[in-house]
Amino acid sequence: MSHSFDKKIYTRLGCPVHYWVSKNSSDNWLIFLHGVGCDHRMFKDQINAIPKIYNILLWDERGHGKSRPLGNKLSFNIVVEDIIKIMKREDCSKATFIGHSQGGQIAQEVTYRYPNKVEKLILIGSNCNTKKLTILEKLAMTLTPALLRLYPWTDLIKHNMKTCSKNIDIQKYVEGCYKNIGRRDYINLILATTKAYHFEEKYNPNKAILFLYGEYDNTLYTKEALRYWNKIANTCRCHMIKNAAHNANQDNPSMVNEIILKFLDKKIK
Repeated sequence: MSHSFDKKIYTRLGCPVHYWVSKNSSDNWLIFLHGVGCDHRMFKDQINAIPKIYNILLWDERGHGKSRPLGNKLSFNIVVEDIIKIMKREDCSKATFIGHSQGGQIAQEVTYRYPNKVEKLILIGSNCNTKKLTILEKLAMTLTPALLRLYPWTDLIKHNMKTCSKNIDIQKYVEGCYKNIGRRDYINLILATTKAYHFEEKYNPNKAILFLYGEYDNTLYTKEALRYWNKIANTCRCHMIKNAAHNANQDNPSMVNEIILKFLDKKIK
């Protein structure tokens, strides 16, 4: 399905945040949020499958794609507020968020802080911000800053290419995105994301949640998130995407699109 998009720029804290909007007369909004290292293009196969009854908003998150330079300040909170301000600018009062990896964490934080702005959550290979971190996860976050600075940039890119997908074309897309961001900003973006976690023992988002994960997604946090989301199965539906790695929506778009469209059509409360 063909959507017509208007390209827009919202400059805040020294960063020209680029985003794209497809509007109609409907109040139904979908907001797509890519993960660290990628950009809005990773959702092209989903956009093509979305019916025109939906308004669509997608962006290049601060520091990614066309939204460069990163700006004079960076934090996870700033990124969350970026999307809130853009929603207000576009008169979008409520939306279903579709977030990949860190993009899903942004969507969760919007849900936590502004629950009335979120209809449903669709999370692809995304960790949970409010669950209790395991000892292994805490250790990984403690070591992350040093490891990232020691890891050769070219090797880090190759590692993430293979983690994201086994498809050569998608790997090349990821490679191009990482080279565009650069080592310094990539590390800063990852470190900012580590501040997303805050354990909330009794918190329940009270939203319909769809959690998708690739069959070959071996990232630690995806596996831990799956355990958590399965515990709240009354509000969450979990689906493994066959023949897919971390970027499951790119690796197997037909399966992902079918599941997403069915989920959007259901009146789950």
